[in-house]
Amino acid sequence: MEQLFCSDAERIARLTEIVLQEALDLGLSDEDHQGGYLCVANNANGEPLHIVKLGTVKAVRDGLCEEGVKGDAKRLSEHPDHHTSHQSRCLARNERSGAVRAANHILAFRGLSEALNEAVMLVVARAYLGWRAHDSIRYCEEMAHLSDNPYYAQIVTGMCQLARFEMLRGVVHAD
Repeated sequence: MEQLFCSDAERIARLTEIVLQEALDLGLSDEDHQGGYLCVANNANGEPLHIVKLGTVKAVRDGLCEEGVKGDAKRLSEHPDHHTSHQSRCLARNERSGAVRAANHILAFRGLSEALNEAVMLVVARAYLGWRAHDSIRYCEEMAHLSDNPYYAQIVTGMCQLARFEMLRGVVHAD
């Protein structure tokens, strides 16, 4: 699949690697769910700009995760008044949480539990939009509240530890 260009794709992927590792280090996922697919998509139409596999995805789930992450991003784009794919989730159709809006992009992840996919993307969105910026903090907290996400606050707390925060800050401020 040919991917369109996203100038921030590498930075978003690196942020996702850091946040994913923190979630795994915190023990928030089981041994069968140690990675997944990141999709950075166009905010207006859900067109994938960048898709990358991060961590370890079991072969039996590989294709499902890749297709699912694209579907989550596309579905969120079809609901311009929604900020997270949780707002249009339908488990009967395998339409899950895990995609969030961040500036001109939709960030989506599939491979962990549904709530953890969303939490990882919310923390990445907060880092991408401005870790300490009041608006990005409020935006991400409101989205986590919409789904009653049990992991968002845990990951944010973990990321605020000095060593992790310094790694994140170096990626966020890289030119």
